[in-house]
Amino acid sequence: MVLKFGQTVALTVAMAFAAGTALAQEISPSQLEAAARAAELTPQPGDFDALLPFASQTVQNSLIRQRPDLFREIATAVEGQALEIAGRRTDLDADVARAWARRFSEDELNQIAAFFGSELGTKYKAALPELGNEMLRLSRGWTNRLTEELLERSVQELAREGHEFN
Repeated sequence: MVLKFGQTVALTVAMAFAAGTALAQEISPSQLEAAARAAELTPQPGDFDALLPFASQTVQNSLIRQRPDLFREIATAVEGQALEIAGRRTDLDADVARAWARRFSEDELNQIAAFFGSELGTKYKAALPELGNEMLRLSRGWTNRLTEELLERSVQELAREGHEFN
């Protein structure tokens, strides 16, 4: 699943808020390592690798709107700067690992990593997109059927009370 920009920003803000309000907790290096492994193996709420390219494109678009005559120069400058800061992706990985470590013990993190690294965990991750789509389709169908029934029953009830609907 790929998050839209607004969803990514909301997730980032929520994670930053949670990090800022969490009680201080000592995280051991081994727990942080287990957290990084668990975070790497589990399905993520968004495509973190797409964040920098998205930011790069956003900056390019903004600058090109201001100076369309410099579109080539802008693209070259922004892409060059993006390449220079690409190594900072590890900062996000470290922050994500700390977020996991604040919520799970080292043993729990190892169990999570073991599951998602297993054959069943791999199958689970592979099935998630299709299963998620199917669950959405099923929930929409159920909601539509329920809405129709609710409308019909409500109109019948109102008719019994002498109110008419077309």
